[in-house]
Amino acid sequence: MKTFADRYFLAICLLLIILLGIFFQYPYFNEFPVFEHSWAQTDRYAISLGFLNNGFNLFKPEVFLYNKLFPFDFQKIYDTTITSVDFPIHDFIAALLMKLLGSREVWIFKTYILFYSFAGLFFLGKIAYLLTKNKAKTLIIIVFAASSPTFVFYQNTFLPTIPSIANTIIGLYFYLLFLSNNKLKNFYIFLFFVTLATLSRTTCVIYLLSILCVESIFTFNKKQFIYRKLLAASLSICIVLTYFIFNYQLRSIHGSIFLSSLMPARSLSEAVVLLKTIKDIWLLSYFSLGQYILFIIFFSIAIILFIQLKNRKDKLHKPFITLTTIVTTASIIFSFLMLRQYSDHDYYFIDILYLPAILILIFSLSLIPVPTNKELSLVGISLASVILIFMIISAKNSQANRRNSSKKTQRIFTQYKNIIPVLDSLKISKNVKILIIDPFAPNLPFIIINRKGFALLSLKKSTIQTALSWPYDYLIYQNESFVSAVYNQYPEFISEVNPIYANTELTICKKNKIKTNTNLLTYLKLNDSKPEYEVTSNFEDIDTLQFSNVLTSDQKYFRGGKSYMLTEDKDFGLTYKSKTVPVLQKRKSFLLLNAKVLAENSTEIDIVVSINEGEKNIYYEAINLEKKIVKGNNWNDLTLSYNLPQVINKDYELAIFVWNAGKTKVNFDDLKIQIY
Repeated sequence: MKTFADRYFLAICLLLIILLGIFFQYPYFNEFPVFEHSWAQTDRYAISLGFLNNGFNLFKPEVFLYNKLFPFDFQKIYDTTITSVDFPIHDFIAALLMKLLGSREVWIFKTYILFYSFAGLFFLGKIAYLLTKNKAKTLIIIVFAASSPTFVFYQNTFLPTIPSIANTIIGLYFYLLFLSNNKLKNFYIFLFFVTLATLSRTTCVIYLLSILCVESIFTFNKKQFIYRKLLAASLSICIVLTYFIFNYQLRSIHGSIFLSSLMPARSLSEAVVLLKTIKDIWLLSYFSLGQYILFIIFFSIAIILFIQLKNRKDKLHKPFITLTTIVTTASIIFSFLMLRQYSDHDYYFIDILYLPAILILIFSLSLIPVPTNKELSLVGISLASVILIFMIISAKNSQANRRNSSKKTQRIFTQYKNIIPVLDSLKISKNVKILIIDPFAPNLPFIIINRKGFALLSLKKSTIQTALSWPYDYLIYQNESFVSAVYNQYPEFISEVNPIYANTELTICKKNKIKTNTNLLTYLKLNDSKPEYEVTSNFEDIDTLQFSNVLTSDQKYFRGGKSYMLTEDKDFGLTYKSKTVPVLQKRKSFLLLNAKVLAENSTEIDIVVSINEGEKNIYYEAINLEKKIVKGNNWNDLTLSYNLPQVINKDYELAIFVWNAGKTKVNFDDLKIQIY
């Protein structure tokens, strides 16, 4: 007679999967992607929103950017925001759900991905039960797979990784069912799901080709349904190739924000460094320590038993071992072909290595017999339960730990959310093009303000100059990094734009039709303001209590009778230090340094501003003078600027010093340090 557990075992498995998912994800359902991998996540969210904006044209996916990452690293602008991308069916379905629910809230997309993860885990449980024929082993496999910290993180995000690997698992189940009952419809269902997985995530081609390889080994030689299977397999491959060609054309015309090439290590030494980096950063994110221990125990026992068991009667066992071997081998090879991506993108683990690891675990548990001794069985169940509980707790904790980073994207999210009313009050239409400087995650601020434009990520003189020539209507930058990251690279910036709004975080500018003649203090509206802190020296009579490493020269000077001289033998030159700068404790501030500089031979020196709170450095900015002054016998006007953070600790010290990295000889005169 069947027990309750026998009758409703699969329902129990599904309930367990849902409860684990809710336990892991309940605080984060409507959380905007501002933590790890916010770049990749907001790109996918942007595509989904793009379908809402383009009338659900599945074959013209678009984002919010007119300049794309590939192939010109955001340096080329396009006429449209269309991008090439792996078949965006999941982004499309999420957009349909948003339309039906009348909302663009992130929880809709994230819940869709979460439900897909439930389906993947459920069919993984069915595979486990099909092969192990044991409820306890099946539950172990489900909990193990559901508790991978990396899986848990992406289980409730925007990436197609989870639905693609879930479709692969569903397809694999139906393929094993086909091997078991020889019903052709199961072969067709397998092809449908794995083809769909491959279309939406190219890495899944590993599984499609591996399973077809197994099929050619074990069943094609039986000549059963051979033509129909060949036709179906050929159709699957043709669909994948057709979309690949279409996507390539899309990329060549519109560019892309998504990688489409292999990224192997460029040398053996680089491969070693990358593998070490991956181990240090991600090893305990892929699986927890308890999972590794359990995996090694089960696998070791299984290998010993496998050697002893020469024949296995289960007809699924041999093709499953072959499939697992082929998939694992192919995945390892493909991992090395994408090695440079692994160090920064842990979701490649889910794409490529997660499923082979779970298949190996299923293989291991399928070989290990259930103890007949009740006491031994109880000990085994108790030990496994303790480890499984630790797995679940570890996965839960990993969710919180991942949200302790990425402060920059959290700040950008808040900054741009706060200026939405401002943009509306300034009557800045949603049809204008906005240039956003240093958005970190390119689509992120555009999604928040619901406007399209250009993202400038590389802050060099040439790239800033090029971006200012693009057809933008308005420009937005972060005040905190403007001086050091933008103005110091390209001082002419302030003549090409006109600020029309500024708060403590962001400045909105309008593009000037003609360049204006202005200076930094005027641009920042500080021209009529008095500095709250000021230090000057012409090196005639210098304060040695605050200045150190002072060496004056009466041979060369701009005016007066002396200048400061930096000689080739000094690594560090003139240094100014102070522990009493009241403005630093009031708010964020702005430091302006002016001097006359004479460099006859080389300008390879840095002017460094640093702030320490106790033993901790909270600010360090080094500006190199090589492109700011001209070598020769003439004195140069030097103006440098630094955005300083607010100091919280009373025990602090401001330091300004010369770093002679190029071992050069330089003279300074008429030094002025002002803080506003």
